[in-house]
Amino acid sequence: SVRLKVERGLELGDSLQSVPSVFDNLYCSLVRAGTKSGQLDVILRRLSQYIEKNAKLKRQLFGALFYPAIVVLIAVALTLFMLWIVVPMLASTFIEADKELPGLTMAVIGASNFLRDYTLHFLAGVGLCVMLFRRWVSTPAGRYTWDGIVLRIPLIGTLVQKISIARFASTTATLVASGVGITDVPKTSASVLGNKVLEEGIGRVREGVIQGKGMGIPMAQEKFFPEMVTSMVTIGETSGRLDTMLIKVSEFYEEEVDLAMSSLLYRDWE
Repeated sequence: SVRLKVERGLELGDSLQSVPSVFDNLYCSLVRAGTKSGQLDVILRRLSQYIEKNAKLKRQLFGALFYPAIVVLIAVALTLFMLWIVVPMLASTFIEADKELPGLTMAVIGASNFLRDYTLHFLAGVGLCVMLFRRWVSTPAGRYTWDGIVLRIPLIGTLVQKISIARFASTTATLVASGVGITDVPKTSASVLGNKVLEEGIGRVREGVIQGKGMGIPMAQEKFFPEMVTSMVTIGETSGRLDTMLIKVSEFYEEEVDLAMSSLLYRDWE
């Protein structure tokens, strides 16, 4: 499909954008910049390196969250097993003893009885909650609210923030080095973050860039960016080495992500 469009005279970047399921906005923007500057081979090499880094971050995130997710699932399964099988057996023993039971014990027995008597209702309720949650998250307001909640979750929120900074710095460095216009850089970089709250913050940074403030000053006004990041961006803009400074930021936060991943992976979740 792309080849046919190129043969008909359409530019490569525009041809790639006709297949958004394969080539995202960042990919197409960089290809356009490479075509205009005559450095398509250099930019494609940078793009390849960026995609490899991004894939590595995704694998690390999956690896770090896999173990705690399994622990939570096993805990839920054991709880349901206890309520379904074990508690009724103990409850019959308590009833035969004919003694007054503590309130917490009665609550557990009540939960067990409810689960056994209304199993279908319980499953239907869980399914309904999942369906309503997915529908809510699919709305702009719901997605924005949920992304904000994720950023406030202990450990996970910090990890998401570090991954987002690493991706933003790496993407921005690649765009700047490839000759993409500075006013278009924040918009394209924001599209790879996957968090609406952070994307909104990058949108405000872009407004500052359009007003001639550069990137460092608007970034300093966003709580999302640590002082070290905004200082390095400001230094990069002043010295004309913004892409170099952003690469250093990206490498630093990639190491931070590695440490955070290891902390999650080897944390005592019991």
